Amino acid sequence: MLDKFTLILTEIDLLVSENLNFYLDPYFPNSDVSGFAQYIPVITKILLYLTFLILPFSILKFLHPDSSNVNAILITLLIAAAFTVAGIFFGFLQLMYS
Repeated sequence: MLDKFTLILTEIDLLVSENLNFYLDPYFPNSDVSGFAQYIPVITKILLYLTFLILPFSILKFLHPDSSNVNAILITLLIAAAFTVAGIFFGFLQLMYS
């Protein structure tokens, strides 16, 4: 049961990776890149997964507005999303000046 679930998640992750690489490849130069620009697809995938993870906690926030546990989890996820957006920005900034 767990093996089948892991296999399904791995296949979904591969599909997400292939689609992101398809859309992000035109923005990369032909030469090798390093630093933040190297991790733009991975950071973008993390941001996508964080978005799907934030949605249930946002719904919980509306259902239980006084819960400090939901607030702490939601704030932590939003901070992580902000860092990933900053990583994507720095990666494209690095590509612009390299």
